[in-house]
Amino acid sequence: MMIPNGIDAILDGLIHSHASIRDWAQSELSLRHELPIEVLPRLVAALDAPDPFVHVEALKALARWGAAATPAIPQVVRILCQPPNSLIQLPETTLDIGPSEAIRTLAAIGEAAVGPLQVLVRGRDRSKRLAAVWALSALAAVSPAAMPVLAVALQDSDAWVRAQAASGLGACGVAAKEFLPNLREAAAMSDGCLRAEVAYACQRIDPTFPADYAPILAELRRLLHSNSSDLRARAAYTVSHLAIRAKELVPDLIAALETDEDWADASLALTQIAQIHPEIIAYCIQLIAERTDSRSVHLSLALSRVTPPILALNPLLIEQYRTGGLNRTLILSALSRIPGEPEVMIPFLASVILDGSSPQAADDFVRSTAIRQLAAYVDRDPERVTAVIVRASYDPNQQIHQAALSVLRKLWRNHARHLP
Repeated sequence: MMIPNGIDAILDGLIHSHASIRDWAQSELSLRHELPIEVLPRLVAALDAPDPFVHVEALKALARWGAAATPAIPQVVRILCQPPNSLIQLPETTLDIGPSEAIRTLAAIGEAAVGPLQVLVRGRDRSKRLAAVWALSALAAVSPAAMPVLAVALQDSDAWVRAQAASGLGACGVAAKEFLPNLREAAAMSDGCLRAEVAYACQRIDPTFPADYAPILAELRRLLHSNSSDLRARAAYTVSHLAIRAKELVPDLIAALETDEDWADASLALTQIAQIHPEIIAYCIQLIAERTDSRSVHLSLALSRVTPPILALNPLLIEQYRTGGLNRTLILSALSRIPGEPEVMIPFLASVILDGSSPQAADDFVRSTAIRQLAAYVDRDPERVTAVIVRASYDPNQQIHQAALSVLRKLWRNHARHLP
């Protein structure tokens, strides 16, 4: 079967040396929901490209084939096991988008992925064992063959691996009942986080399983204030799983947002608790309004993930940005999840995009992000939005120029009838 010319050009574009052509190819590929299986080898080859955003679109396309994408497993596993420092390094954040998408792709492929992941679980590389257990936790919901491998991982030498294995089995619910003895055996280890994970996993598998959470929460509180950043992060990660029972640990999690090493796991835990216990949202918003430090930015990011969106966050986030927020990338990321009035958001994003020369100007990544966010308001005010992005396309900064051109192409394709 011949590959249609349009698809052929997209596949070539994914590995092109010019960023704007790769961006076009990714956008086009995301719109192609049915691809001939003959393009599989070329999509797999795209996973060797240096651009992590290309990896994401190729992985999404592979996932749409399900089990038919089995030949791609070795390359998908390679993306899964990439260390964070080989991913997208940006001035204010690191995006581990490739491994996250690889997990979803392996889950879509199904049982054929269990064997290669089992090999990693038995290996010596701790980071690869942890990545494999993450993927197996997602696979277990669709492939029972993953559960015995998770049960073996409960005895791993690494505490993070053990905790994720327990969480993965718990997520399987009653289907994992035969592994309750393995979980009880793991609970005997002198590891407070693992005991908490095991207790919660056992109750998810068997609601009649007796568990006393008072000492478990007391141990997690102690760990959240530990001198060890690894223990604080592990405790916060565990609390994110116990959200329905961990409301009393909110002040401890907020305290953990103070340090750079802890904020991501503590933020995730706060998101989960706020989703289940919305009464804590007002308390958190008051804290955000009273502070302008990194803790308030991280707390804002946590609340921005709550659904439905907390509209009261929008003006607070804009104020954080204008008063010199410590992490502008995170602030814009939070704003992207919360609808704002066009009369407020369009001028704000325009100021971020067009102010590229003053000492207070945002860096290139933040300005490029703002261009993409501004495009979301094109239906509300096509003339103003288009005018700002057109101005940005003449920016002497090459990254801003390319970002604006890419967005303009998408706007023209999707919204041509609305554009001036």
